[in-house]
Amino acid sequence: MSDDWLQLIPTDPELVPATGAITAARAAFEVLVGPADEVLVTVTDHVCFIDAGANHERISCPRCEAEIDQAWWVRALDAASDAAFADLTVHVPCCRARLSLNDLVYDWPAGFARFVLEARNPDVSELEPAQVAALAATLGTPLRVVWTHI
Repeated sequence: MSDDWLQLIPTDPELVPATGAITAARAAFEVLVGPADEVLVTVTDHVCFIDAGANHERISCPRCEAEIDQAWWVRALDAASDAAFADLTVHVPCCRARLSLNDLVYDWPAGFARFVLEARNPDVSELEPAQVAALAATLGTPLRVVWTHI
């Protein structure tokens, strides 16, 4: 059986919101996602890659909009992983711009984070922008929405 995960991560990979903000956001998130198999808050010591799973289609450069070669990206991800994602900076092969792996355009969205607010098999197909903005305000940080299909 497959699962769909709705995951909200800060746009700043290192950011972990305050405990009180996390508690309030989780309560609001549980209402927004309706009945879900589970709702979790994950906080890790190191940055992790939060991917789209089977939803992943392509990655492109935010500067020149060229598609990023998957083999290059895997090598860049492996190198960053070897350093516990302490430095996400790369020079993209298309236009040689110096960027963060977190700032590449992932189709479907993905990103890097230490904090994740997530629901497995939520009862919604998407969150409205105003709902994401309200959760972002509660957490005190802009958020990225990542749908992972496993």
